[in-house]
Amino acid sequence: TPQPTATPPPTATRLPPTPTPMPPWDVALSQVRPSVVRINWTDASGGRSLGSGAYIGEGYILTAHHVVEGASTVTVTANIGALTGTATVVGWDAAKDIAVLRVVGTWSLPALQLRATNRGESGQEVALLGYPLFNDDSPSISRGVISRYLRLWGWVIETDAATNSGNSGGPLVDRNGKIVGVLQATRQGREEGLAVALTSDEVLTILAALKSGSKT
Repeated sequence: TPQPTATPPPTATRLPPTPTPMPPWDVALSQVRPSVVRINWTDASGGRSLGSGAYIGEGYILTAHHVVEGASTVTVTANIGALTGTATVVGWDAAKDIAVLRVVGTWSLPALQLRATNRGESGQEVALLGYPLFNDDSPSISRGVISRYLRLWGWVIETDAATNSGNSGGPLVDRNGKIVGVLQATRQGREEGLAVALTSDEVLTILAALKSGSKT
């Protein structure tokens, strides 16, 4: 008599891990806005230069080199206009268009963090913060996506986040409020309206040197 065949136990179905929900934009941006810096200075001929930056802790501000080119000290405003002071230009890399300032005195502000992207986040949502068009009150916010990564004066992010004069040097942040790029230019010609930001990956490779006073 044939023996009954044992029924194999059911195979457990392995479900894919549940993705971690991204925080709402308003939460991240409310934490970032106080640490977005307005930068302005006047040259010897009376010309006024305006731009933006990001407070990254220990008194340091990250911005684009062309915003502070030729300056030794600048006026900086943060905390949505509640905090104003002077900063010295500590170091820069003109080829990569990046510079570091240091506040005179002590600022008690949240430090924005840079996060490496490894150039693999095309299509991800980002937000650009800064002080465009002589805006004195509070940093503006424009949202877009990472369109692509390009090799120009270094690895840069191309984004469709809206930008205007004065946004230069402002941080490009992700949904967690981490810096993924520093705005440097708006592309012209066929790609007009697309902004270019030096990737955080590029910044992280030279940040320690800039803080130590490297000027190239």
